[in-house]
Amino acid sequence: MLEACDGPNFEPLNLIPPELIYGADETGLQQGIGMSKHVIAGAGNSVQHQQRSGNQGNITVLRTICADGTSLPPAVIFKGEGYQVKWKQDNPLNASIGYSKKGYVDGEIGVVWVEIFDKTMKEKANGQHRLLLVNGHVSHYTSGFLCYACEYNIVIVCYPSHLTHAYQGLDVVIFAVLKCRWTEIHDEYERRTGQPVRKDTFLTLYGEAQIRAFTHYEAL
Repeated sequence: MLEACDGPNFEPLNLIPPELIYGADETGLQQGIGMSKHVIAGAGNSVQHQQRSGNQGNITVLRTICADGTSLPPAVIFKGEGYQVKWKQDNPLNASIGYSKKGYVDGEIGVVWVEIFDKTMKEKANGQHRLLLVNGHVSHYTSGFLCYACEYNIVIVCYPSHLTHAYQGLDVVIFAVLKCRWTEIHDEYERRTGQPVRKDTFLTLYGEAQIRAFTHYEAL
């Protein structure tokens, strides 16, 4: 692997400035199910519920934030056998869109994603090394992913095993807020329209949820 990925020596990590340090992580959202929540109801009403569509189709969202508080457009992975143009009818966040059989990130998607990361951040890097913090998911450690990163001056660092709950800021803080906002937007939409969230409406609704959840302050 090292011979195959032979490239320029990486500079010490402590010399990489904050504006070139990135953290990436993914989270799963379900089209028809939000988070459970407590409600206040009248006395004597033993059961309170809200009807939801119940669609458990998984949609994966990849987010990348920078240590300077900025972030990249998200990547959204739908569950499907092929790409549908209607998925991108309204894309307010300019998200990258992909698909996989189960709606999760796989090795092929991982390579495409790191290429997008590189091209999006190339001008900002101006030839300098970039540090990219990721979890231990197998999609981050394929030969294609690592060789591309090596060739284009992207230093990949993995969080320690079993400690992402403590060190992974996206997972610990931001995704928790995002899922709350997603539940709010999801439920508001289904109450207002009487229609379930579909793949062709997901990007619009997710965009609103992300705007509510991701702020410069939260990223820092």
